[in-house]
Amino acid sequence: MSDDLIGPADPEYALKVAEAFQCAVNGAHEGDDLPVQITVRQAQKNAAIRGAVARGHSGYTDALRDASWFLDA
Repeated sequence: MSDDLIGPADPEYALKVAEAFQCAVNGAHEGDDLPVQITVRQAQKNAAIRGAVARGHSGYTDALRDASWFLDA
């Protein structure tokens, strides 16, 4: 970590740690462009969740977030 991280007593310590981590992981990394493996069943469930949310079924909002996280990963 950098020298500007004073310590846990610093009121901005968590923010500084988060910013230091983000700086470390920003940019391209080996394997970033490799395709993600997804089954047909996972793709169908993802499409169903997104379709339900688009039709206004707010009960699927958490599932949509999980599906989005999976695709972002």
